[in-house]
Amino acid sequence: MSESYPTNLSDDQWHLLKPLLSSVKSGGRPRSVDLRQVVNALLYILMGGIAWRSLPYDFPKWQTVYWYFAQWRDDGTLECINQTLYEYERTANHDRPPLLAMWWWILSRWIVPR
Repeated sequence: MSESYPTNLSDDQWHLLKPLLSSVKSGGRPRSVDLRQVVNALLYILMGGIAWRSLPYDFPKWQTVYWYFAQWRDDGTLECINQTLYEYERTANHDRPPLLAMWWWILSRWIVPR
């Protein structure tokens, strides 16, 4: 597990997203990468405005994070993640700072319309 960054998902947010992300690779093999860490890395990149290659070493490799980003962008998973987190931010009674609502706006701009 990586350090605790302010951009990391809360446990509640992760429990909402986990069902959207397949835990099994095509072919039936289990994943070797922690998908929560991939999402945390994406949020770290979005909020920090950093380059892929500048991702800290306690996240999965930047190439891995980028691969998931590209896959999820193309198959619509990022749209599902965005909508789920947006609804959570709008309806949940939680004490996360309002600035974090910007994640969802930024993430929605990364999603390329098909």
